[in-house]
Amino acid sequence: SDKSMNVKSKKRREFLSGLQFEQLEKRELLAGDLGAAMDVGEGEAGGAQIGYPLTSLGGSDYLSGYSLGKTPMAVATEYIDSNAADFGLTSDDLNDYRVLSHFVSQHTRVNHIVLQQQHNGLDVLGSMINIAVDNDGRVLAAGSSFVPGLGGETGGGLEEASLVGPVNALADTFSSLGLTPTSDITILQQSNDVNQEVVISDGGVASRPISGSLGYVYRDGGLEPVWVFGILTNGNQNAFTAFASAESGDFIYAS
Repeated sequence: SDKSMNVKSKKRREFLSGLQFEQLEKRELLAGDLGAAMDVGEGEAGGAQIGYPLTSLGGSDYLSGYSLGKTPMAVATEYIDSNAADFGLTSDDLNDYRVLSHFVSQHTRVNHIVLQQQHNGLDVLGSMINIAVDNDGRVLAAGSSFVPGLGGETGGGLEEASLVGPVNALADTFSSLGLTPTSDITILQQSNDVNQEVVISDGGVASRPISGSLGYVYRDGGLEPVWVFGILTNGNQNAFTAFASAESGDFIYAS
């Protein structure tokens, strides 16, 4: 009966609301696979705010009705398209992203979907949409830290000739982290892709070669192109995700 279904639905929602759902974190994986999650924490870095503020929805009730017969990905994207304004976004802001992850909890059967915002072919690091879809197609929770207004921007991509190279950016990063190289810092390999994925020698301070790539961060009210590096120091003592400006080469932030 409808009454029985409503009781079961309420009990399931109560059960799920008592669990610790994965929240939208400022976390990103480099295309070159740094081997660990990158914490791009919203906060202060060099006096500037890093990361766009998070808007989260969810609570004691579902955010949408049943969507039987649709894939969880279709449910998620349709929900975001229909409710963009609730997150301070427009339809133009949802034109450029990639699916960062999609997994199903074996315990709750809830689909967790994360969409990664992009601009000019590069990830906007830490700017994501996270949606939890129940097994009956209802949306449990959603959060967004997408930067609004990027979809309507026109113009070309990055001017590569004006960018500081990864070696110089890494050298400033080492200095800012108190790491003193004992050998030359050289590029071992670099892709021709737009993110210029790169592998750099360890410089005598890391336990393995250093992976990096280009991306954007939201900083001080706008986007800034950055080099982001994954550094595992000797003896695996510290693991850093470090960001340096691709415009000046200056170290910005590490976590």
